[in-house]
Amino acid sequence: MQKPTPSSRVIRIGAFELDPATGELTRNGRKTQLTVQLLQVLLALLENPGELVTREELVRRLWPSGTFVDFDHSLNKAVNKLREALGDSAEQPKFIETFPRRGYRLIAPVEREKEEPEPSPPIASRAPESTVEGTAASTSRRIGFRYFAFALAAGCLGLGLVAIVPGWRNAILGRVSAHTLTDRDTVLVADFVNKTGDSVFDDALKEGLLADLGQSPFLSILSDGTVRQQLRYMGRPAETPLTPDIAREVCRRANSKAMLLGSITGLGTHYAITLKAVACEDGNAFHIEQQEADRREHVLAKLHQAARAVRGKLGESLASIQKHDTPLFEDTTSSLEALEAYGVAMKTWRSKGEAAALPLFKRAVELDPKFAVANAGLAVIYSNMGQAALSAEYATRAFHLRDRVTDWEKFSIDSTYYLYATGEQDKAARVNEEWRQVYPRSLAPHINLGLVDSNLGQLEKALAVDLEGARLAPNTFRAYSNLFYDYVSLDRLQEAKAVLDQAHLRKLDESMLPNYFQLAFLQDDGKEMERCVAAAIGTGSEDALLFFKSDSEAFHGRLESARDFTRRAIESSLRAGADETAADWQVSEALREAELGNAVRAREKVAAALALASTTDVQIAAAMALARAGEVGRAQALHDSLQKQFPTNTLLKSYWLPSIRAAIAIRGRDPSGAVEQLRGTIPYELGGGHPPFSSGATMYPAYLRGQAYLAMHKWNEATAEFQKITVHRGLVWNFPLGALAHLQLGRAHAGTGDSANARKAFEEFLSLWHDADTNVPILRQAKAELAKLK
Repeated sequence: MQKPTPSSRVIRIGAFELDPATGELTRNGRKTQLTVQLLQVLLALLENPGELVTREELVRRLWPSGTFVDFDHSLNKAVNKLREALGDSAEQPKFIETFPRRGYRLIAPVEREKEEPEPSPPIASRAPESTVEGTAASTSRRIGFRYFAFALAAGCLGLGLVAIVPGWRNAILGRVSAHTLTDRDTVLVADFVNKTGDSVFDDALKEGLLADLGQSPFLSILSDGTVRQQLRYMGRPAETPLTPDIAREVCRRANSKAMLLGSITGLGTHYAITLKAVACEDGNAFHIEQQEADRREHVLAKLHQAARAVRGKLGESLASIQKHDTPLFEDTTSSLEALEAYGVAMKTWRSKGEAAALPLFKRAVELDPKFAVANAGLAVIYSNMGQAALSAEYATRAFHLRDRVTDWEKFSIDSTYYLYATGEQDKAARVNEEWRQVYPRSLAPHINLGLVDSNLGQLEKALAVDLEGARLAPNTFRAYSNLFYDYVSLDRLQEAKAVLDQAHLRKLDESMLPNYFQLAFLQDDGKEMERCVAAAIGTGSEDALLFFKSDSEAFHGRLESARDFTRRAIESSLRAGADETAADWQVSEALREAELGNAVRAREKVAAALALASTTDVQIAAAMALARAGEVGRAQALHDSLQKQFPTNTLLKSYWLPSIRAAIAIRGRDPSGAVEQLRGTIPYELGGGHPPFSSGATMYPAYLRGQAYLAMHKWNEATAEFQKITVHRGLVWNFPLGALAHLQLGRAHAGTGDSANARKAFEEFLSLWHDADTNVPILRQAKAELAKLK
């Protein structure tokens, strides 16, 4: 069942009025706010009033294909809650009739205003987003639409915001057992109220409290994505402060069980810190925790004591609290000023992006050079900005300071170090698997495991872990982006489209423009591709979308147009001061030109890219481009330098360096040597990760092995290699080898004497290049070879 975008037309259901756009259900002036899930159930029933809507249809509507939930229990719960909102009962229904084990039917009278046709879902332009329920790599070119999750102090909690309200003596209000949380409950943490007049507490205590609560494997803090989504549903800006009233409305909309409020008040030279736990349903406080600090320097210690007590009152066991109880003031940082700078940096990152946040993170590190998570934040920001060397430097600093962090932060820092500094995929996988075991409801380790699996070419494993991540955090665009990437890589395009539809329904697709473009390319939807590029102009994704368009033009042989879009992408990056990103686009163009037979131009573009930035990724791509263009001496020198610099990097050792050696061997007329060099790459062929290709895998090992077999006249072996590429169109998408594999497949079939299949493969290539530039040498060669077959 296709999920429609809710309109703004009021629908009358019996004595109720429903506003589908806001989810407000009104009767006699009293409004009830439906959650997104309840609204979707009601909209499904409203599409066919009086008719049976099956349970299967409702499940497809509420959860993306493959989502891991207890469908029967969850659907029953949703329908029961909807009945409660309508004042209905299953025994004597006036609104929703149950057909046991089959489905439900809306039996109340329905009236609706005549609706105008809805426009197609918009492709929204986006500002750079820099957090994934914490902090994550946000630049899709660096990891091919697949996002890495790095949880800083706030990230571990999904960047839920924090609050404190006045109080004095410790008190338990009501029966604690009634408010004890289960593993399905979430807690909203609202904005911090500072009544001291000392601005250092504005953001420092918020970040400190989040770090303290983030140690808990038991608590599940309502994610920043969900908070922002609910604020949008309420018609408010995503950065709206969570005052107690607004926090409660968000809390109820999101079906959270409790919210934490709080404040700090100055009492002469002393400070009173209060944390208050409030039931979302009735607004009653069920626990108040107060602590008094006798001096400014002791505030963090007292905040830690208050947070520790609240964890217990919310239902966490004493054993768990004792095991995960690192005092912030002893380990993370003892500097309120550094924590304040860090808090402002996190806020700025969320609202304005990496460039604006960078100097604030630097300030935090200047105030406390041993502030591990601030160093780690710089590592992630520099990676997002394409500055791999600086990213590795700060990741290494954080790693050497990790004895001063909480358990949560240690997992996060270790993961960053192995992925960004050493490139040891196996160690990154072990760290994130342990992270997931200790914090099973956390999104970050799931996203990181999906990234590692994808890098290693284990696509089904990546999909499974990303489905679990999406179940844990259904309001996080990165979870959807990674799921989309998985489905596309597996050539399951309908499911990929369903993921985009679900993200759009949840208003999460504003940062998924690259995903829309990729799907449009794979579905040969030129109009949609143009719309995506146009929407990106003037935004943080402008250069990336321009280069995606460039690669797509080259994929179809339109090289002059491709070169123009590359030029625009490079200029866009340079205007933004992103020299390393500009070098990424330049060296990618060099590799493309080499594959299409333009050796001189390829060598020129390599030189231009290395002059802009000689990062690891640029060197890898440059070495491959030079090898393919016949500059084997320079290619070998770059290869040797990379091998010496990065002896532990899994993908470099097992994928890229063997591929470069194989390319050199092919140029040296040693095809058997090339096959031997590529023997160890077989497990990784559907992965590869870096260097800076826009998305997916290049599948270079299979392509080079196929070329070597052609040179050896091993036609059947060559056929098998090129077919690996042609059957993975979604994975390779607009990388030039995806088109050229058809040409090479035609040559392999011709070698066996299979003229029919040879013609078919040549014609498939020429169909892809039907409006290609006529002066491209490889096009003339393909036409000549096809003519000989006829």
